[in-house]
Amino acid sequence: MKKSIKILIAIAMLASCVPLRAQIIGIESPIASKNLFIGFKAGVTAMDVAYTMKNNNKTTDQFVNHSILYQHLDSLQILSCLTTGITIERTLPNFSYGLELTVSGLNARQNKADSTFHFATQDSAFFLHARVPVRLYFLQKEKVSPYVFLAPDFSTYAYVPINDELTINGQSVWNEYQIKWGNKNARAFHLNVVAGAGMVVKINVGDYQMWGRFEAAYNLGLLNTVKGTATDYNVTRKMRGWEATIGLSFPLFKNPSYSWMM
Repeated sequence: MKKSIKILIAIAMLASCVPLRAQIIGIESPIASKNLFIGFKAGVTAMDVAYTMKNNNKTTDQFVNHSILYQHLDSLQILSCLTTGITIERTLPNFSYGLELTVSGLNARQNKADSTFHFATQDSAFFLHARVPVRLYFLQKEKVSPYVFLAPDFSTYAYVPINDELTINGQSVWNEYQIKWGNKNARAFHLNVVAGAGMVVKINVGDYQMWGRFEAAYNLGLLNTVKGTATDYNVTRKMRGWEATIGLSFPLFKNPSYSWMM
């Protein structure tokens, strides 16, 4: 009889420890592992513009106008160095894919220390992006989960005629003349590839969980953005640069067994 009582007490003590043990080792999460996240992100972007010029004698001039974030801080226009947007992410165990719709700025100028004459000395524009990131997560059950990602990026420069005196439009300075990008001088759509790394910090609020996110990535333009009459100059212009963003995502589906485990 005494032996049976001891066994029953041991079973009761073990059962009472299961919820605590489950939370400690991270078996259960407040949210489902297969989930849909809606969120937003914002950060800093530093886009450069790389040129290749072929002269009449077939010689080639290659140069890069760097983001004003690296230089020209006295004339820094903060909007041209920012990126922001909304994110949708479908998560699976150790893997996710999604869609990001963002707006970013570009303002690249010739370095003040570069005294060489270059055909192009400045480019500025705002871009609308549709990006499809694929992420590979590590330590996904931990409080902090690092990951790497790769994403194709489809973008177009923004043209917004506000009034006769104010129009948002891409512009460049070529041979000391200011030109508007327009359909005659620039392709409407661009294709980039973005690769980078980041980390997710899981923020528990009661029986709910949000994801704070930090990402750093390199954005490489694949296509020549110049077309039409501008190609008469035998010029190739491609964009490339870095970005760093922070964001916050909200899962739509909770873990139905988490409340029971509590």
